[in-house]
Amino acid sequence: MMRAENLDALVAINTQDMLESFGLGKVRRGRRLLAAACRWPARRFAHTVLAFDRRVAQEGLHAAAAWGIQEFAAQLEVIGAEQLPPSGPVIVVANHPGITDTLAIFAALSRADLQTVAAVRPFLCALDNMTRRLIFIDETAPAQLGVVRRVTHHLRGGGCVLTFPAGKIEPDPAVLPGACASLEQWSDSIGLFARLIPTAQIVPLLVSGVFSPRALHSPLARLRRAQKERERFAAMLQIAAPRRYPVRVTVALGRPLAAGDLLTRSSSAGVKAAVIAEMRALLANSPRKLLT
Repeated sequence: MMRAENLDALVAINTQDMLESFGLGKVRRGRRLLAAACRWPARRFAHTVLAFDRRVAQEGLHAAAAWGIQEFAAQLEVIGAEQLPPSGPVIVVANHPGITDTLAIFAALSRADLQTVAAVRPFLCALDNMTRRLIFIDETAPAQLGVVRRVTHHLRGGGCVLTFPAGKIEPDPAVLPGACASLEQWSDSIGLFARLIPTAQIVPLLVSGVFSPRALHSPLARLRRAQKERERFAAMLQIAAPRRYPVRVTVALGRPLAAGDLLTRSSSAGVKAAVIAEMRALLANSPRKLLT
């Protein structure tokens, strides 16, 4: 069942995001008229997201994400799907270009026990079924002991956890420079989880192609001087008109790395370095020409 308050909350969040993407977030005069202009695409997007959330409960996350990818006019190519261990504790470590990246990853990973580490966002909190598959990080908290406990508990039970060590949106390797440099900013949470669960397999995963070049290079997007502002504007164009700005997303999985073996050879910092080396190899060996 779709809760009316969830729909209203998502429409309000989407409307505000659209206004901010257009540089109108702080406008007060004429705000009602501006908000009304955003209402239709904001409501349509909210309905699509809530339909996805219902499918999560009815069909599972993997199938729901495959449906969602089609709804957002994205073609998905998965490389190395066989690299994901079908059972046992697995830590999937991914880059985070944004837009449809998590949806593409969910569609690429066939583990029904997948849990994802995510920052607390009002948008996510409005998705009743999806939130049961998320391990929330409170970014305002000085420590994340609760997150560590939940992740280790799930892994000890033989589960699969998806984490984004950057902790922020990163450049899309298919259309923006800086993806390789961004890897150096990853946190050492990879090494921490490896130490706590040495029986885990660590699977590096690279997502690319989530941004439409047509959206990024649209005349209005090019008016934004900062790259992050251009990305945000392009993302909103894709959300508002997905059929006009289709994308081809690639999810590439690297070879599984045994946490225990990495720890035997080096420290937890060495675990992080080994994972980053595999990510660089995925960037270098991609069949699509990627920017780094």
